[in-house]
Amino acid sequence: MNPIEKLITLTASVFNIDDIYSKSRVTKYVYARAVVFYLLRKNHYMTFKDIADIFNKHHATVLHSIKEMPYMLKFDKNFEAKFNKIKLLWLDNVENLDFSVENNVKNLQERNNLLNLLIKEYQSHTTILKNKILFMASKEDCPYTILDVDKIYNYSTWSTKRKVDALLHIDCIMYCNLGIDSTITERKEVKQKSKLIYRTIKKLDESAGKQFLLAMD
Repeated sequence: MNPIEKLITLTASVFNIDDIYSKSRVTKYVYARAVVFYLLRKNHYMTFKDIADIFNKHHATVLHSIKEMPYMLKFDKNFEAKFNKIKLLWLDNVENLDFSVENNVKNLQERNNLLNLLIKEYQSHTTILKNKILFMASKEDCPYTILDVDKIYNYSTWSTKRKVDALLHIDCIMYCNLGIDSTITERKEVKQKSKLIYRTIKKLDESAGKQFLLAMD
C-alpha cells in the first residue's frame, strides 16, 4: 500500500466511513476528503490537479477545500482532534517522509507539535474526569434531580459557578446510582441525561460545556 492509499484508508477509518470517494455531502465525508486533500498538498507536495484526479473532482474543489481548512480546524475542535490524529499516524510512517535533512527536521517538528496538542487535550479531559470523581466522592446529599436542571439554570440570584456545581452534582449522583447490575438501557438513559446537563452547562460556560461534551464522546 503506497502512502496515498495509506492516508485514504486511515482517514476513512478515523471518520468511520465506508467510501471516502463517495459524492456524499454529509459532513463527515466532506471533512474526511478535506483532510486527505490538505495532507496530500501540504505534506506530499502534490498538485491540485493530481489530488483532484484521485477523487474525480475539479482542481478548484480541492483548492477551495484546502483554503477552508484553517477555519474548519479553528472552529471545530472535534474535527481538529481527528485531523491531528490522522496526521500524526500518517507521518509516523517513514515512507511518507522526504529524506532531505530540511524536510525531515520540519516533519519531526510538526509531529512534536501534534503530540503536544494531543497531550494538552488528554490533560484537559483528565482534569474534567478528576473533577467529576471529586463530586462523586462527596458525601453531601444533593437536593436536586435531573428535573431541576431548567430551574437551576434560571436562578437569577445564583452565580454561574454555583449553577455549574449544582448541575455537576446531579450528574455525579446519577452515575453513582449506576451499578454493575445496571442494564444497558439504564446506562444509556443516564448518558442522555448527562448530555442534557452538559448542554445546559454550555449555555452558562461555553468553554466548560464543550469540554464536558467532548470528554463524554
